[in-house]
Amino acid sequence: DTMEGIVKELAFFSQTAAVSQLDDFRRGVSDTFDKWSKSLMSNYGEGFFSRLLSSSSKILDGSNLIFPELWGDAAYNKSYTITINLVSPYGDKESVYLNIIVPLLHILALALPRQTSANSFGPPFLVKVSSKGWFNCEMGVIDNVSIEKGGQGSWTVDGLPTEVKVQISVKDLYSGLMITPNSRPDLFFENKGLMNWLAITCG
Repeated sequence: DTMEGIVKELAFFSQTAAVSQLDDFRRGVSDTFDKWSKSLMSNYGEGFFSRLLSSSSKILDGSNLIFPELWGDAAYNKSYTITINLVSPYGDKESVYLNIIVPLLHILALALPRQTSANSFGPPFLVKVSSKGWFNCEMGVIDNVSIEKGGQGSWTVDGLPTEVKVQISVKDLYSGLMITPNSRPDLFFENKGLMNWLAITCG
């Protein structure tokens, strides 16, 4: 695509400015590519590179070649959102502390990155979470925590919330999923992603 763009620009200027040297150059390069193509076909038969070289004259004329899109990678992305409702049945400070503040601080300690110096931090803790029949994460990290405090009438006279809604997003760090070929059934026992998915599907 880059080559044909440059050639189109050269062709435009050669036609408008009547610069015959550019046309001679294009014809010379095209003839050279044709010789290479014929040499490859005579020695090795018709192949990809010989067909590509045989199309060089079209590229030098400003045409575009159509190539298939190449497969590069596959991803099976998994993430889980867990909602936790922290509620204090009473409005005194001790009840709010034990039922809301303490578990909320534990959640933050699990999710936040660990400080290494005054202006730097390292990765957070790795987590392993599962819910039978729903999901299973062997190795993940909490990448988002959303905290919604209080609501209508959910505040004490001391300004403390008696209800806090916490949403945790867990990102699976190892989430490959492949299908085992029937020619190698022994590989199934090494296909952890597929075995995990089947186990969850079967409850």
